[in-house]
Amino acid sequence: QLTPDLNNQSGAAMSLGKIDFNNDFNFNVEIYLGANDAGADGMAIVFHNDPQGINTVGRFGSGLGADGILNGIAIEFDTWDNGEVPEDHTQLKQTNTWADLNTLTKIANIEDGQWHLINFKWTASTQTLSYSLDGNLISNYTNDLVFNVFNNESNVYFGFTAGTGGSKNEQKIRFPDSFC
Repeated sequence: QLTPDLNNQSGAAMSLGKIDFNNDFNFNVEIYLGANDAGADGMAIVFHNDPQGINTVGRFGSGLGADGILNGIAIEFDTWDNGEVPEDHTQLKQTNTWADLNTLTKIANIEDGQWHLINFKWTASTQTLSYSLDGNLISNYTNDLVFNVFNNESNVYFGFTAGTGGSKNEQKIRFPDSFC
C-alpha cells in the first residue's frame, strides 16, 4: 500500500538494490488506484539517483509522491484533473522539476477497483524506455538518461510513489512474477 484512502498523503516504496541502465531490463508490476472514480491523485514509477536513496519521497497531491525527487524520471498514472485533461492519463516527467518529457496520453478509467498490468522495458543499446498498460503500448521514449537525468550514474534506485490531496483513493502495487 502506497497511500491509504486518506487526504493529503504521500507514500513510496523504493528498491533496496539498484537497477543498471547500462543493461537491458524488462519487468511487470500491477497497480491498483482505488475504486472511487472521483478520487485522486495517482501514482508513479520512479527511477532516480536522489542522495536520499531509498528514503526519498516527493510531494503529495498532484506531485504523486514523485515531484521533487532529485535526478530522476517518473512514469505517472494520474487520476485527477490538475488542469491537464479530465480523463485519467499517463506521462513521463522529470522528477526534480516535474517537467513533461513526452506527450500526455489519455487512458481509460483506472480507478475501477481492478489491478492493472504495467510492463517496463529498457533497451540500453538504443537508450529507449517503453511501457505498456494492460498490454497496450503507451510510449517509446529515447534519451541518454544516465547523462541527462541520473547525474552520470547508471545504477539507480527504482520505486513506486503515490499521492492524495483534497480527494483520495487507496493506491497499491504488487509484482505478478518473480522480478523481486
